Amino acid sequence: MSSGLIAVTIGWIGRHTPPGAGVDGRDAAVMDIAQDLLLRDLHGRGSLDELVF
Repeated sequence: MSSGLIAVTIGWIGRHTPPGAGVDGRDAAVMDIAQDLLLRDLHGRGSLDELVF
Protein backbone atom coordinates (compact mmCIF):
# COMPACT_ATOMS: atom_id res chain seq x y z
CA MET A 1 0.00 0.00 0.00
CA SER A 2 1.33 3.43 -0.95
CA SER A 3 1.81 6.10 1.71
CA GLY A 4 0.69 8.80 -0.73
CA LEU A 5 3.87 10.80 -0.21
CA ILE A 6 5.38 12.44 -3.27
CA ALA A 7 9.04 13.35 -3.62
CA VAL A 8 9.60 16.48 -5.69
CA THR A 9 13.02 15.89 -7.19
CA ILE A 10 15.48 18.29 -8.76
CA GLY A 11 14.84 16.56 -12.08
CA TRP A 12 11.09 17.15 -11.80
CA ILE A 13 11.67 20.83 -11.05
CA GLY A 14 14.16 21.01 -13.93
CA ARG A 15 11.59 19.64 -16.39
CA HIS A 16 9.17 22.41 -15.35
CA THR A 17 11.77 25.20 -15.49
CA PRO A 18 12.19 27.02 -18.82
CA PRO A 19 15.76 27.03 -20.15
CA GLY A 20 17.75 30.01 -18.88
CA ALA A 21 15.06 31.04 -16.38
CA GLY A 22 17.37 30.91 -13.35
CA VAL A 23 16.17 31.00 -9.75
CA ASP A 24 12.91 32.77 -10.57
CA GLY A 25 12.11 30.04 -13.06
CA ARG A 26 12.79 27.34 -10.50
CA ASP A 27 10.53 29.09 -7.98
CA ALA A 28 7.77 29.26 -10.60
CA ALA A 29 8.33 25.57 -11.41
CA VAL A 30 7.88 24.61 -7.75
CA MET A 31 4.62 26.59 -7.63
CA ASP A 32 3.45 24.92 -10.86
CA ILE A 33 4.15 21.47 -9.44
CA ALA A 34 2.39 22.36 -6.17
CA GLN A 35 -0.70 23.52 -8.06
CA ASP A 36 -0.72 20.32 -10.13
CA LEU A 37 -0.50 18.20 -6.97
CA LEU A 38 -3.23 20.21 -5.24
CA LEU A 39 -5.59 19.85 -8.20
CA ARG A 40 -4.82 16.11 -8.42
CA ASP A 41 -5.65 15.70 -4.72
CA LEU A 42 -8.86 17.72 -4.98
CA HIS A 43 -9.90 15.67 -8.02
CA GLY A 44 -9.15 12.42 -6.18
CA ARG A 45 -11.36 13.51 -3.28
CA GLY A 46 -14.21 14.44 -5.64
CA SER A 47 -14.03 18.10 -4.59
CA LEU A 48 -13.93 19.30 -8.20
CA ASP A 49 -16.92 17.29 -9.44
CA GLU A 50 -19.31 20.24 -9.21
CA LEU A 51 -16.89 22.95 -10.35
CA VAL A 52 -16.44 24.48 -13.78
CA PHE A 53 -13.33 26.46 -14.66
